[in-house]
Amino acid sequence: MTIKDVMSQFDLAEHNKNIGCEKIITMSESEMIDLWNRRLNLVAERRNCIIERGNGTDLDAKVLQCIRDWYSRLLIESPSRCLPVEDIASKLNVNISSNNVVRVAIPDNCLRPVKWKMKSWKRPVTYFYEPDCYMASLQYDVHTRGGGEYPVGIIMPRQIMMYSASGADDVLEEALCVVHPAEGVYILAESLLHTIPNTLKTALETYASRA
Repeated sequence: MTIKDVMSQFDLAEHNKNIGCEKIITMSESEMIDLWNRRLNLVAERRNCIIERGNGTDLDAKVLQCIRDWYSRLLIESPSRCLPVEDIASKLNVNISSNNVVRVAIPDNCLRPVKWKMKSWKRPVTYFYEPDCYMASLQYDVHTRGGGEYPVGIIMPRQIMMYSASGADDVLEEALCVVHPAEGVYILAESLLHTIPNTLKTALETYASRA
């Protein structure tokens, strides 16, 4: 199977994955806590009171731990069209080796690369392979590695390698990443709210096991 064959399959997969635009919403932490409390039937009689169990444990703190764990998982597992995505190309340090291999350190705020493109490429990289897969092994040979027509991205620990640039003067034109919003802000597709658990027991067992 050639790089062209593999990329054609991923073109179709990316098309199917991104059918249908998502309505993206932004919520504050207090709004999210209120929503979870309503969903879990923990609405207090007064908005500002603290909800407690019989043993004195603050349930608001438990709910907040669930929310943060739930949202962290969404940022890693949900389709990028449902999440906050930012172009960070201008903030990255790009190194192009003498054999035109592109190396870019991944900043902490980039949780997942989504779509990256060098200026010389005819198409962007939208899938990033693990370093031990077959497609990655093809990149070690200049005759089988990706190029401007069918570029290939490999995700390493805190680094992305891409094959290949047109030369040392090539430019990283686009680097879309799923990013974590500012603390206390939740940006996501409205449709993901249906994944909030319906019971406190389920929420604690699923998301707050570390709390």
